[in-house]
Amino acid sequence: MSKSRKRTSEQKPSVQQARKAEEPSTTLDGIKGTLMERARDLVPDELVARVSPERLSRDLASEATRMVVREMMEAEHFDPPPSSEFLSDDLDEETAPPAYRIESLLREGQNLLIVAQYKVGKTTLAMQLLKSYCDGVEFLDYFTVKQPTGRVAVWNYELTAQQWRSWARQTDITNLDRAAVLHLRGYHVDLMTKIGQDFAVEWLETRDAEVWIIDTYGAAYCGEENSNSDARDFLRAVENVARRAGVGEVVFTIHRGAERQREGEERARGATRVHDWADVAWNYTKNGSGARFLSATGRDVQHPEFSLTFDGERKSLSFGDLKSRKSARAESIAHDVVLHVRGLGKVKDPRQHTAEDRKSHATRAIETAMKVGKDGSLVEALRAAERSRLLYHFHAGRGTYWYIGKRPKGLPACECEWVRS
Repeated sequence: MSKSRKRTSEQKPSVQQARKAEEPSTTLDGIKGTLMERARDLVPDELVARVSPERLSRDLASEATRMVVREMMEAEHFDPPPSSEFLSDDLDEETAPPAYRIESLLREGQNLLIVAQYKVGKTTLAMQLLKSYCDGVEFLDYFTVKQPTGRVAVWNYELTAQQWRSWARQTDITNLDRAAVLHLRGYHVDLMTKIGQDFAVEWLETRDAEVWIIDTYGAAYCGEENSNSDARDFLRAVENVARRAGVGEVVFTIHRGAERQREGEERARGATRVHDWADVAWNYTKNGSGARFLSATGRDVQHPEFSLTFDGERKSLSFGDLKSRKSARAESIAHDVVLHVRGLGKVKDPRQHTAEDRKSHATRAIETAMKVGKDGSLVEALRAAERSRLLYHFHAGRGTYWYIGKRPKGLPACECEWVRS
């Protein structure tokens, strides 16, 4: 009787053993066994018959090892974000919107992308930003700045150390201890690697950096230029470094694309992902005569294009006026526009003008005759001349026609917005 009970005990596993058998093993052999089971389910029998069992076992063991290592690395690097239980808890934290770091151009905690035309002077603009942050003075001698409490860190990839120092001295920064610079021309800190990220975190932390200016994105970036996937991974790495180091704001300068772009819609060169990352983008450009312009677009930030004055001797920029590139071109051709329309002859009543006679007074005909680009500057010049009562316009059908002089008394008043302004 006892022997029968013993055999039954040997044949039936205990409850603890059964539970242990049901649990997936986390050992290398257990993972290997799981992979072999999957291989039997997924691979046709005729293909399995042609595979060496020893070779398959080695490959499965190697793959299992890689899986274990990958999971270990992911567990080591995963840093769970803080979270609240309910939306009500989250909304109780902060109610006030972030204040402006730079009046009308940038808010606190926002990442900034300075998209600059080739050789327009993006490093000079970055130097002006650095001075305003360090000394608390107005940016471009116009926009009020909320000075960071921490330091401003600059990673200079663009200039040689000697040239950067020369330009910094010309910028005349007073509070030199409020900034730190790392010259990286000829060096590369790969922020896609752990050693690169750890170096950056330590460098920024030891300098108590609150703002991190990287000049330029293209030099710091370590992926394929047009790959959105690479750009996403790189920018995530930058954000991870900034978070770990306690940096609140990241500023990238970046070159504008070389292809022809519509004015006011200029984009950075390479992957479009970088624009998705930026909270605010500044578009910095110049026209054919060398005049510089800046505009700001982003989350809770919208400032129309304005002109800048450049002082070559001091390597400094200052606010000019609210004149955009379009306004500047309109101003330059305004006189010629009035002369052209005057040359078409004075008309007592445009309503009595025949359709054939009216053709040369059309906006498109004037644009063609004066050989100006279809960028809106001609229309702006025509409207400015009408506001000055040098010209007036008349609608007939879907067309707009322009005539010299003040609007005739018998002609119905126009409801166009620019006439009333």
